[in-house]
Amino acid sequence: LGMLGPILAAFFVQKVIAKKPILGKEGLGFIVGKKRYWLIGPALIVFLLIIIYWITYLVAPTLFLDKAGLTASLAKASLPLGDSLPTALLILFGMNLLLAPFINMPIMLGEEVGWRGFLTPNMIRLHGKKGLIWANVIWALWHVPMFFQGLNYSSNPWLGIPFMIGVSVSLGIILQTIYQRSGASIWVAGLMHGVINQGTMTVMNFLLREDVEYNTFIYGLSGIIGIGVAGLVALYFYRQYELDVEDGMEEK
Repeated sequence: LGMLGPILAAFFVQKVIAKKPILGKEGLGFIVGKKRYWLIGPALIVFLLIIIYWITYLVAPTLFLDKAGLTASLAKASLPLGDSLPTALLILFGMNLLLAPFINMPIMLGEEVGWRGFLTPNMIRLHGKKGLIWANVIWALWHVPMFFQGLNYSSNPWLGIPFMIGVSVSLGIILQTIYQRSGASIWVAGLMHGVINQGTMTVMNFLLREDVEYNTFIYGLSGIIGIGVAGLVALYFYRQYELDVEDGMEEK
């Protein structure tokens, strides 16, 4: 239910307080937009995840399962993955990155309508490009209660806060930029968010060893490696963002 908070708040403020439509070009992004970004957006996220976990592997190869371990891990998937390990991995990631984001779209929209469709555009109107940063700091802080419930940075929730801010600001700028370039299609942002979640969960659940400690502050998307890679892309997008705005927002 917590995932529905942002979208419900956005609907209420947009319709009741701001007296603006929820649907249409002046709404919260429920348009098809530029169709090529339905591919470009998710593909960018897949590329980022590949780089992040490739670097993680280079830094700490012992975190990952060997061939025998992978075979045993994939057997738990209860899917028709076949006898070939490469084929099984291709099918597993294909289903989780191509199919699952569409299935989980309603859940992803619960966040994306609130953050990408409503909050960030309005923060940019108020604060210029810095609104990109402030909106995603809020997005990060929204996740903090989950740390104390055993998710993400549960080993040290307080230290997890600045790390989550780094992750959220980086990913948020990337998501918002593609959202704008798509013509403000919230569906594109929802797909990208879905690929982030499904890609990360697939690696964590099927490719990593359970008997080796995985430090979320160093490895993967949540750690220094992920923040560094995503942060570089976000920095580029941030510098270019004023050239990409297509909805009449004014810089301050």
